[in-house]
Amino acid sequence: MTRLLVVGVGPRPAAGQSQVFAPGLRLHTMTAVALAAGHEVHVLEALFPGVTTEVDPPVGVASHQVVPLDVVALTQLIDAAAERLNPDALVVLTDGVALAAARCRWHGPLYVDYNGHPMAERQMQGAVHENDDSLAAQWAFVLPVLLRADRFATCSRAQRLALIGELGAAGRINARTCGHELVDVLRPPLPFDEEFRPTRPGFLRGGHVAADARIILFTGGYNTWLDEELLFEAVERTLAHDPRALYVSTGGEIRGHVSRVFQRFRARVEASPHRDRYRFLGWLDHADYVDCCLEADVGVMTDRWTLEGELGCRNRLYGWLWGGMRAVATDLAEIVHAELGPAGLVSGTPTGDVEGFAGALGRELALGRFDASAAAERRQLLRRLCAPAVYYRDFTRWLAAPERAPDRTGAHLPRNPLADWMERVDAWGDPADPQSVAADTKRFLERLAGSRAFRLYLAAHPETAALFERVRARVQSEEP
Repeated sequence: MTRLLVVGVGPRPAAGQSQVFAPGLRLHTMTAVALAAGHEVHVLEALFPGVTTEVDPPVGVASHQVVPLDVVALTQLIDAAAERLNPDALVVLTDGVALAAARCRWHGPLYVDYNGHPMAERQMQGAVHENDDSLAAQWAFVLPVLLRADRFATCSRAQRLALIGELGAAGRINARTCGHELVDVLRPPLPFDEEFRPTRPGFLRGGHVAADARIILFTGGYNTWLDEELLFEAVERTLAHDPRALYVSTGGEIRGHVSRVFQRFRARVEASPHRDRYRFLGWLDHADYVDCCLEADVGVMTDRWTLEGELGCRNRLYGWLWGGMRAVATDLAEIVHAELGPAGLVSGTPTGDVEGFAGALGRELALGRFDASAAAERRQLLRRLCAPAVYYRDFTRWLAAPERAPDRTGAHLPRNPLADWMERVDAWGDPADPQSVAADTKRFLERLAGSRAFRLYLAAHPETAALFERVRARVQSEEP
């Protein structure tokens, strides 16, 4: 049995919640997998700002503490917990929590889960808000973790390769790690511990829509990756062709993250001749969401082409399929084009193809609703394809025998010059002893000048190269 300290972002899914957070779902699943393997699990659960939900401990854990989502506070809390518990390994989820762990005094085996590519996600957020100011801050979150962690997890094979590239830039793809796996692929968490049963039959049919309607369902947030234009145009064609078709949306804007995508979609709907056939139900209680999945005909998901979409996953698809629905989705995400699509569980179409998506949607609606036996068959297929024993096999193996990476077992671990440089810039100020700092910085700059990785970075970032030259000039002017 391994003693684990697991730190992630919540809230985890719970009865009565109106919004399921992807990090909380991941935390729930990885904790459950560790418990099922027989390990002693202690959990620190950091809550998103503004969350007021009461958070109960995961069933079976040895201890559970709700903590603030703040890197400085988390670093101190992780150190305190590690000193108290003396864990065999630390498992952390999300970029902010991973940075806190990387800064800790505790130096045992560290497993980091990036459920989605941090830089690609920040790129997408910057594109929606037309602002790149947060890119440098995100890299400052990621790089120290690349240098510190012993094992990583991603949500797709494509993201695994992207992360390996970043590890190479950080100097971790080296002689000592040759032949050693640094990155696992852990697919999205699945709702296998929950049977979808109706709680209020007729909540959707006979309530919000006619009993004989053909329901196109969208659930969750209108996120940065959503192609709202494709979604609207494909639905409009379907509504024009099928007088019984209706569009039902639960969820909506994601406050504190992105509102523009949902607002643009609503503006299109308001100008539509079919606007009375759109229903926006907002964020629902989980039980009502389940009823929608059980009563709708087809779920729809439209990615615009982005790196975030190619490298990431789409958790909502699994909930729809587990509820027995069919689904039409753009095939950018790996789980669509390489897994669920070939298995016949999702109709995949190319990104940007309005005609193709509308055609697939019309064909699915024409099939009529699945009966109970068909839904049960889909669940059985999902169990075979996506069982935790398959999806989390590599994670389970590492938990059974946590170990430090081969290049992190020496007494004096080498640091990456770029990380040192970033820390130096962050700490730059008005030193008490400018001559001493200037001499130290001169040696540091000489080390940077000999770093091939840093030269490559400067070539790709002219603004950093200019800053580097200004600092060099300043240091030379301050020499005695």
